[in-house]
Amino acid sequence: MAAAESLASAADSAPAGYLGGGLVLRVENDTVSVVSPGDVDVPVVTEWFDLHCPYCAQFQADAGEVLKERFETGEIALDLHPMAFLDSHSDDDFSTRGAVLLAALADSEQPAAWYGTMVGLLAAQPENGTGMSDEDMLRIATEAGADTEAPLASAPEVTVSQALASRSFEAWIHDQTEATFAAGLEQVPTVAVDGAFVHGFDRASVETALDAL
Repeated sequence: MAAAESLASAADSAPAGYLGGGLVLRVENDTVSVVSPGDVDVPVVTEWFDLHCPYCAQFQADAGEVLKERFETGEIALDLHPMAFLDSHSDDDFSTRGAVLLAALADSEQPAAWYGTMVGLLAAQPENGTGMSDEDMLRIATEAGADTEAPLASAPEVTVSQALASRSFEAWIHDQTEATFAAGLEQVPTVAVDGAFVHGFDRASVETALDAL
C-alpha cells in the first residue's frame, strides 16, 4: 500500500493499543507496557484530559509527581484518555495535533515515550491563542525517548512524524471525544481512582484517594 493510501486509512482508525478510547499503561520489571483494562491487577488511575487545557497542565504539575512515583514502582496503572475539543484555543489545532502525536506513538508501540511525551506537552503547553510547531512537538517526543521516524504498526509505510503532519487518527480522536462527552463527562481534567471519581485537581486529593484503597 502506498504511503498516501496508508495515511488515508489511518485517518478514521483507532490507534493500536487504545481500548475504550484510552491507553492503559503498566510498569513491570522497570518496563512500561500497554495492557488490557481487564488484565490489570493493581489499582487504576483514569484521567481524561486535553493537552491545551490549563487545568490539565496544572493538575499534572501538582499531582503528576505522586502519580509518576506510584506508576513507576508498579503500585498503580494509568488509564489515560487524550481528548481534543480545545482547538479554538490555539491558532494551529494544538489539541488535535497533540492527540494525534500520542496516537502515533501508541500505534508505533512506544508506550514509555507516549507517557513522557504527554507529560512534556502539558509542561510546554502553549499560551491561549498560540500553538506549537510540528518540530517542537517532535522534539518533546524525542526528549521523552521516542523514535519519531518509527513506522506505525497499522501503516508500516508511515512514520510517526508523517502521521503528525497528516493528522492520522484525527477522525477517530474526534469521534471518541464526542462519545465521551455524550456518555456524561462534564469537564477536564476528570480523574478516577479505581473507578471512584476524585473531587479535586490537586496532589492532596489524589493521595487521599490512593491511600484509601
